[in-house]
Amino acid sequence: MKRAYLLSGTFLYLLLYFNKHIFQFDFPFRHQLSNVLAVPLITGWIAWSMQKFWSTRFVPERGMVWMTFVVISIYFEFILPQWSASATGDPFDLLAYFFGTILWFFLIEKKEHELNDKAQVLIKSALIRN
Repeated sequence: MKRAYLLSGTFLYLLLYFNKHIFQFDFPFRHQLSNVLAVPLITGWIAWSMQKFWSTRFVPERGMVWMTFVVISIYFEFILPQWSASATGDPFDLLAYFFGTILWFFLIEKKEHELNDKAQVLIKSALIRN
């Protein structure tokens, strides 16, 4: 994942968090926006960790991104509301998680695969020259 996407998404998520708990500015879709960012940020931080600590060019597979969507949806919309009075199961949150998953595929995954394809072409051309 491009570091600019990861850092700007994290910064936006933190702004939304502080707005919810401190500033409390009212604007449309403020609650769903953090949910849209959930899947791309969790998947992005996992990919960053894999790259950083295992020195590998890790691009999450589609199944991993969908599994992140499923786990987040089940936990935050079905399990957590059973145990926490402040948590609510909301179908709009499920739509926001889904939109975040689609955002990953069209914005981030596409760029990662383009970078991998370019790197493979460069490696193959270097091997052919030798």
